[in-house]
Amino acid sequence: ALDVRAKLDQAVAGWRANTEHWLRMQALEVLDSLTPEDVPVALEVLATVKSDYGLHLALGKRIAILWGATEPVPALKWLVGELPREHRGDPMQAILTDWSQRTPQQALAWWQGVTDSLDFPIPEDAFERFESVIYSGWAAQDPASLVASLPALDSLEAFQHSEGIPGSEKFMGLATAAVNPTTRESTLAAIASIQ
Repeated sequence: ALDVRAKLDQAVAGWRANTEHWLRMQALEVLDSLTPEDVPVALEVLATVKSDYGLHLALGKRIAILWGATEPVPALKWLVGELPREHRGDPMQAILTDWSQRTPQQALAWWQGVTDSLDFPIPEDAFERFESVIYSGWAAQDPASLVASLPALDSLEAFQHSEGIPGSEKFMGLATAAVNPTTRESTLAAIASIQ
């Protein structure tokens, strides 16, 4: 029955009342009942705790993911501007996972634009993981269009024994979706259609 600000105040108070990490994270679980419409109020509250580094970081990650469910581009832009580079990976991955399961080509276009920038938003060794996440979401959402976008290969045998084959991340996305019970049937059917 709490309103948005009361829930956020409860989360902040719970965090500050505890020193153990698991209890602090448990205090933040009240935020799971917030909706994307609650983001403006959440951002206001977040601004008031900026001097409390750990709390600001934990709240910021949750708010970014909540926001990203409906507005991934502004949420990701905010995340890059608000949180330190080494702490952006998990919330960015959560937003990209969700986004790629709804409109994968848009998520991929955003990500490719980011990777071309000079100010890379996450540690560069996470690049392949993020691209795999997007292609996995694409494969789960529309495996047929992902298959249609695959580059022509002389043979799948060449793909299996070579590094850096164009489209390898797309194949990995298909493989991931094929393992998932909810997307296995449609993904395998799309893979079977490869000529």
